[in-house]
Amino acid sequence: NSAFELVGTRGWLRGFGNLLGNELAAWWKTRMWGVMCLLWSILTVAVLDLWEDADRGFSLMMFSQLAGVFQAVGVVVIMQGVLVGEKVDGRSAWILSRPVTRTAYILSKLAAYSLGVLVTMVLLSGAILYAAWLVRGVTISRPIPFLEGLGVISLSHLWYMTLTLMLAALFNNRIVILGISVGLLALSENLVRLPLLGTILPWNLTVTGEQSCVFALLSGHSIQSAIPNLVAVGVGCILFVLIALWRFNRLEL
Repeated sequence: NSAFELVGTRGWLRGFGNLLGNELAAWWKTRMWGVMCLLWSILTVAVLDLWEDADRGFSLMMFSQLAGVFQAVGVVVIMQGVLVGEKVDGRSAWILSRPVTRTAYILSKLAAYSLGVLVTMVLLSGAILYAAWLVRGVTISRPIPFLEGLGVISLSHLWYMTLTLMLAALFNNRIVILGISVGLLALSENLVRLPLLGTILPWNLTVTGEQSCVFALLSGHSIQSAIPNLVAVGVGCILFVLIALWRFNRLEL
């Protein structure tokens, strides 16, 4: 018992601080952060080198598609095992036998992995692109719109993170979770042609070339037409989290 730290937190977030510290340690006190940084650095540089002679607009389009497709798949692959593994091997039941709430358990994972993805995927790849522009003498976007563009990419990633977390709360089979998440991503190009799904899915935020929200922001253009899509994706993230909490609070572990 002397190895445990006594905390006095009460309520529906009881134990959140300790759980968050443990999840952050899994990212930043292991090789995971280094592997992630190396992987996305190599992939980003490869894309930039591939289109070295292309103009700024084309490099922006490739960058937004890199984030919207490759990074989105990476997010799903990372998140599909975050909850399922602990549910199956009994670690979830052991952790929840301590004075922590199930809500704190879910939210600590979401917070830690959101930060990890933001730093090792979004900010890192964005910094590489910006540095490449400086080296090549390309006209540079203003910092604020550029950061706003990275924020849109982060929102898109958060949608896939919360979707996968919700599926992990609903199912114990990783293949099912991967199949639904990656399948939805793969079919998005066709699904967004339907009016309602075009607003709900994050595909148009990143992947649709010069029509994407990210491309517009990084090019200094207006994004008024993308606001309904941004709002719908944000609401979707909240809805996925609420469903995950509802389901996980009713599971017998």
